[in-house]
Formats: sequence, structure tokens, C-alpha cells
Amino acid sequence: MIRLGLLLALALLTAHPCRGGTDTQRQGIATLEVHFDAATPSITLADLVVVTLTVDVPASMQAPIAPLTLPKSAPWDLIEPASRTREPIEGGKTRYRIVYRFAPRAPAKKAGLFFPEVKLRQDGAEQIITWKPVFFEIGTQVTTPDRAALRDITSIEELPTSPEYDMRWLWWLVGLGAMALIVAAVVLVRVWMYRVRVRTAGQWAILELDRLMARKLPEQGRSERFATLLTLIVRRFLERRYGLPVRRQTTPEFVQYLGSVSHLTASDKQFLIQLFERCDAIKFGLAPLTPVECETLVQAVREFLFRHATEPEA
Repeated sequence: MIRLGLLLALALLTAHPCRGGTDTQRQGIATLEVHFDAATPSITLADLVVVTLTVDVPASMQAPIAPLTLPKSAPWDLIEPASRTREPIEGGKTRYRIVYRFAPRAPAKKAGLFFPEVKLRQDGAEQIITWKPVFFEIGTQVTTPDRAALRDITSIEELPTSPEYDMRWLWWLVGLGAMALIVAAVVLVRVWMYRVRVRTAGQWAILELDRLMARKLPEQGRSERFATLLTLIVRRFLERRYGLPVRRQTTPEFVQYLGSVSHLTASDKQFLIQLFERCDAIKFGLAPLTPVECETLVQAVREFLFRHATEPEA
């Protein structure tokens, strides 16, 4: 009960309002959308910036040449490989869509997201599209106190002396203080023991899965964010548990790589393939996710994690 109370208090203190903003730039047939969690470009280190590049290419034009990464000097990390899709649209055109997910590296007052230029070729001529930078204020969860609200230290007012004192209140105060110290010591010991126990890859993944469920992202209409974080938990588990380099692989690359993995059974491989393909469909808006389907998906992942977390470490 004590641990549950601590988790609920921590969730209330760190919860963010479900708001989001988008900076959209259109240059001819190309559109660049920069999505962020806050109403203004003011985010924290825990937030993600999703950049979507869409180009509607006519039949006479070659596929656009778009970057898949930012320069190494940029204050952003690409947390997973950029996903690229294409689909035919009306008018004989082809729509190319590339989705990037960036995370800030460090706090900053003005961190610019300078998206590289996009090149288009038609009949031997080259067209270059440039974008305006989007600047973010990157902070942490700790807020700065208002110095104007702080009061100066005042002198202690002298109280009139009383000829008699009732000391029973002092014993009550001592007793309550002792009980508070005992409860605090028990809570600290339990928290310390719990943190020490969570060391294996499986225990870490199950704890992160519980935290993801507590955020209730599908109920807030943020199924794409839920699918991204769910696959990230599974990727980190496979990397830490079995040393599989899957965090920087796309889903097709991951499916191809699974064929050479001997640590997993055929049923486990089939489950991972179906999970990643289902999450890709959710992230790209091809298949919606209801809260009931969310619970079913998380339960399947939980069973997979429990099954592999109980195996002896390699």
C-alpha cells in the first residue's frame, strides 16, 4: 500500500496536461510538420519532437532526395530510424511520407531544429526546398522558484511568560514525531530495497510497461505515442537481455534479422513480428487503437516479458 501511494503521488506531481502543437511549413508540393507535446515550442527532456515530411510527386518527377538523419552537431538525437512510406494518390501522383522522432540532448533556452534541405529532380533540372528553423525552449521537470515571492527572515516575536505549563502536548508531539520517523524509515527502506531489486532487463521492462499503462495515452487520443513507446520498451529489453542490436533497425530490418537469432523460439519470433507490424500500422495512422485493444496488446507483451524474465541470465 505504501509503494502504491508513492507511485500515485509521483504520477500526480509529474503529470503533464494533454496538449500539443504543430508548426507546419508548405513549400510547393512539399509539407513539413513539426509536432511537439506542449502548446508552444517549450518542451522538457522527456518529450519527443515528431517531424513529418510529405511530398506529393507528379509522375514526371523523380522520387525526392530527403535526409534520413540530422547533422551530428545538432542538439537533437534521432531515437529510432526514420520511417519512409509511399502511396499513390489522385492525379497520377505519388505521396512520399518520412517520419522522424527526435529527443533533445540537453536543456537550452533556444535550441534550433534546422531540418536539412530536400532535393527534387524533373527533366534533368534540380529544385532545392529549404525550411525555416523551429526554435524550442528545452527545460527539465524542476521549476525555478519565484524570487519575488520569497520573504525575508523576520525576527521572532517574544511571547509573554505563563506561570504554569501543560506539558501533555509536548509528549503528544514527541510521540507523533517518533511515529513519523518510523514510517519515513520504513518507506525509505522499502523504496531502496525495491530499487535494488530492479536490476534485470526483464524487471526493468515490466516496470516501464506498468508506467506506460498508467499514462492512459490511447484514452487521450495519443495511440501513435503509445505504440512508439511500447515498441521502444520491447527493443530495449531484447538489446539488454540478449544483446540484439535492434533499437536502430526498422521493422523490415528487424524481421530479416530475427531469422539469424537463436535465443528465441519460432513462436516468439512470430509474436514479435506481429507486434511490430501492428504498432507500425498504429503509428502511421493505418489502424486505430481502442483502449480494449491496448490492454490486450499490453497483456501479450507482459506475458512475453514474464516468460523471458524468469529465464537465467546468459
